[in-house]
Amino acid sequence: MFFLDETGFKRNKRNYGWSLVGERPTKPDGRRCVPKWNMFCMMGSEGISATRVISTNATGGHFRDFMLLDVLPIVIQKQQTGSVIVMDNHPIHVTLEPLLTNYFRQFNCYLIYTPIYSPDLNPIEEVFGVLKQIQSVPLLRQKHATEFKAQKKSQITAQNSDSSKIN
Repeated sequence: MFFLDETGFKRNKRNYGWSLVGERPTKPDGRRCVPKWNMFCMMGSEGISATRVISTNATGGHFRDFMLLDVLPIVIQKQQTGSVIVMDNHPIHVTLEPLLTNYFRQFNCYLIYTPIYSPDLNPIEEVFGVLKQIQSVPLLRQKHATEFKAQKKSQITAQNSDSSKIN
């Protein structure tokens, strides 16, 4: 049994918009949508077995490529009879459902779609939750590293100026 899903990561956490001073923004400011990374992922009993990261919003074409180029070879390699792939009812999954269902059945693999708004039925959602929690950690490390370097630089500069007074 395999669990499959996709998730998005914003590259810019800041949300922009127009509003009167003191009011919550309600209209976008005319910029394009916030740049995102999207990740497709498949998890089995042995852990994560297939991933694909794209730097745009996910489309049915991206999902089709992931299923046919990344997922199918793993299912064929495992040669598990009656393999099942569980995924949610995201529109990009459902629009390709007839094509993928018929294609995967040739390899004795069945696609199951969970009901809408039921992330509890797909354990890969927990993996994505952890990934999103640690997503901001490198930014924090970078911020702290920059502050640390600036602090050390000012200390070194202060030490150098003190030693030049002695000489």
